Amino acid sequence: MLAKRVTPLLLAAAVLAAMALYAAATSPAAGGELRTIDVDASTVTGQIRSLQGLNGGPRPPFPGMTDLTAQYSAIGVDYVRTHDYFGPCDMNEIFPDWEADPTLESSYDFASTDQELAAIRAAGADVLFRLGYSIGDPTAPVTYIAPADRAKWAEIARHIVMHYNDGWANGFHYDIHYWEVWNEPDIPIFWTGTPEEYFQLYQTTAQALKTYDPSLQVGGPALCCNWQFLAGFLAYAQGNSVPVDFISWHTYTPNPYDPYVQAAAAQNLRQLFRFPDAELVLDEWNYYPGAVDENWNAKGAAYTGSFLAYMQDTPIVVSGRYRGNGGGTGGTGMGLFYDDGTYKKPAYTYLAHRWLLDTPLRLATTGSDTAGYTVLAGKSTAGDAVTVVISDLQSSDTGYALTVGNLPWGSQPFLYQRYLLDAAHDLELVETEILSGGNPVFSTTEAMSAESVQVVKLTWAAPVGGLAELPAVADTADTPAGAHGALAGGAAVAIVTIAAGAWYANRRRDSRL
Repeated sequence: MLAKRVTPLLLAAAVLAAMALYAAATSPAAGGELRTIDVDASTVTGQIRSLQGLNGGPRPPFPGMTDLTAQYSAIGVDYVRTHDYFGPCDMNEIFPDWEADPTLESSYDFASTDQELAAIRAAGADVLFRLGYSIGDPTAPVTYIAPADRAKWAEIARHIVMHYNDGWANGFHYDIHYWEVWNEPDIPIFWTGTPEEYFQLYQTTAQALKTYDPSLQVGGPALCCNWQFLAGFLAYAQGNSVPVDFISWHTYTPNPYDPYVQAAAAQNLRQLFRFPDAELVLDEWNYYPGAVDENWNAKGAAYTGSFLAYMQDTPIVVSGRYRGNGGGTGGTGMGLFYDDGTYKKPAYTYLAHRWLLDTPLRLATTGSDTAGYTVLAGKSTAGDAVTVVISDLQSSDTGYALTVGNLPWGSQPFLYQRYLLDAAHDLELVETEILSGGNPVFSTTEAMSAESVQVVKLTWAAPVGGLAELPAVADTADTPAGAHGALAGGAAVAIVTIAAGAWYANRRRDSRL
């Protein structure tokens, strides 16, 4: 059956709806004054979700880099996408001789990929397995699968699933959920066939994997940037009864609100082409191509905070920042960490959002806009902690007036702490005080300039012997030892955490590390 054609009217409807949202996104709020932020700790609006994924695992990709297993665990990395390992996890390394028999164990070399996946698991993360090839110089090593070879390629993919999920060839039982077919087939760096030829390769592979194990989530196309390509992909899949369990795309942009706009467009397309249950996966994102300083500085930290916050208001289920490892000379690479393992400032933002996940019941807030100023708040399931994360990328505000009403512990005493991430501070404790209570409302007014994030924690302890037993005041932000010192620049990031009862505390494709 021929695929249903994408009519200009349908495509325009999806794009125009998304662009209307984009227009609203680019209108910053008036500034030059205090931002009023209200949090109602009695009103739960949903769940704060982990979107802490990365591309590239914790093992060093090149000599001279440090193993990052401890760092990945500390910042709460939940998914690692197996892309741009430059050998391991690539189809041509796992199956090195194309002329070999894909049904024989002896045809496969899983050794290097086994090491990478074991490291991901050791860091506490799950795997999103990209079936395809890393970038090369100037292109990926394989950019086309001929029609006569599609069934064999799909058979190789099936045996990779067998090895990692069902123990085949002295393998594992990792229960890897997400299997992505290819990377960025909408650009010739990765795919030199026609769009329809990719659609057919996807069809053959997805049907082979779903026949083997219907519980697998198979998806794609790991779109670079051509949304008409995505519409064509979904139209082909609909017209040919091809399974699409998730829709994946990438974005490199200085506007952290873009994932909200793009997720809305993806929702429109999945409804138009009758894939309402397809999950949305944004598995590559970062600042715009050519960015250097934003990979390490406080502006990059504020951008990261706003980006992560905006994704909370989308149906995106897996996020994958590009990337985790690969700090680059002077920190200019896209990795979250320097090559010696110390944190860049955006990594501290990941750590702050990891703290936020300890208070997962999302609370009603005011103060956010669509121009890079975000407020996230949550409380713990036990009702003994509230966290508010504020990120300001580009406003002209001079500070904020924060009020947290209906504190879960009422009018009892609590410990107040404020942490700061900016050009001179790496998520450090800058203010602390024991407050006597007497009112179930907490208020504070703090200075905060654009490109910044702050964290405030209020900690309550249950009465012991008739007196409130408060935890000792810490002099650090629970940040990792050996963290990178202050760096030049004028940006900052602020997070506010109110905790009770416990401590929480040039896109160069040939050289993107």
